[in-house]
Amino acid sequence: MPSSCRTMPSSYRTTSSSRRTTSSSRRTTSSSCRTTSSSCRTMPSSCRTMPSSCRTTSSSRRNKISSRRAELSSCRTTSSSRRADLSSGPTEPRHRPRSRRRTEPGICPGHCARPSSPLPPIRKKRQPAHSISAQGNVWQRRYSRDNRGSIGDVHEYLLVYAKHPELFQEGRNLVPLTEEQAKIYKNPNNDPKGRWRGIPLTAQGFRRNQMYEIVGPDGNVPPPPEGRCWSTIESEFMKLREAGRIWSGKDGKSQPNTIRYLSEVGGMVPWTWWSHDEVGHTDEAKKEIQDLFKTQTAFDTPNPTRLLEHILQIATNPGDLVLDSFAGSGT
Repeated sequence: MPSSCRTMPSSYRTTSSSRRTTSSSRRTTSSSCRTTSSSCRTMPSSCRTMPSSCRTTSSSRRNKISSRRAELSSCRTTSSSRRADLSSGPTEPRHRPRSRRRTEPGICPGHCARPSSPLPPIRKKRQPAHSISAQGNVWQRRYSRDNRGSIGDVHEYLLVYAKHPELFQEGRNLVPLTEEQAKIYKNPNNDPKGRWRGIPLTAQGFRRNQMYEIVGPDGNVPPPPEGRCWSTIESEFMKLREAGRIWSGKDGKSQPNTIRYLSEVGGMVPWTWWSHDEVGHTDEAKKEIQDLFKTQTAFDTPNPTRLLEHILQIATNPGDLVLDSFAGSGT
């Protein structure tokens, strides 16, 4: 055993030698890596040459901008001197009659010696165009359902044009109340002024001068609803109360209302929905044609008389001339 054991260190020494060889190759590789890193560190040197060209380009751009500013400054100086010359020189109209005497090319006749160029024409102030307003009203021309289509067609559109919308609003007439609309006016307290209705004394929003306490007939102080305030200031409310125009219900516990008499209502503002109960329908128009011509085939699409009366009542006054340029009404 001792003899064989002594042969082992030789193999160990061989193995150790190979390991040293491997370590040597690794050091060589590390040395090459350091060389590569050294070569990599030399790259920024080439990169550092790029900003120089960029700085040169930026410098040239700044020079161009400076020269441009100098040109603009000289132009302003020239314009200032021209204005000074014109203010000190004789006053002449802007558009002088063209001189008949021949001058050198590029030189205008007269006291100015600047290059001749056609003066810009005087622009007249443009007058504002008329604001033409158009609105569409919906007329319920049928009172029965139309089942022929996927959705029943029971209305027509009536277009209203106004050359001056503000003037039309001031001059258009109100629509008289019908008896059905006047039913809401009653007289529960036997007021000698006649029928009336209560209008809530509140307005949307918040206004500090319209937030005050109102003591009701029963001693309660009802506040205005949330998000609303009283529609008048306190001094105007006191005038209405003294005139007997405030109503708080029969028991005096309701919200205060302003009394509006039926005799004070001149009419209602026209709106875009015209029902067949108010202005008629096509079946009514056919019956009117039957009464006039003893046949319903005289006109294919007649309009009811109440519809035309409604239009004329809103847009015209007695003595006005009305042109039916299409003459397609059949009435």
